[in-house]
Amino acid sequence: MAKVDYENEVARKRKPVYNKSWFIKAEELYHKHLKKGLKVADVGCGSAEFSEIMRDRCEWNGACFDISHMNAEKATEKGFVAEVLDLEQPHEKNHKKI
Repeated sequence: MAKVDYENEVARKRKPVYNKSWFIKAEELYHKHLKKGLKVADVGCGSAEFSEIMRDRCEWNGACFDISHMNAEKATEKGFVAEVLDLEQPHEKNHKKI
């Protein structure tokens, strides 16, 4: 199975879970070391769960990038600027704006 096909299959089945320990730890680190209103690039964003939590709790703002078209669409549905991005492809072929 190709990498993109696998990522699309995973995206179809993924359900958000917001009490994961790494979400909680990331939020703690953010509040301790960073400023509110940060602009970020979430590369390998998946379904944008992490970006959504950080936007809602920490006033994060940014763009999401993923190899899966379905994941990029999910990020767009959540209000993020999102692009399909494959870092293994030449620049002119590696992204598609959603």
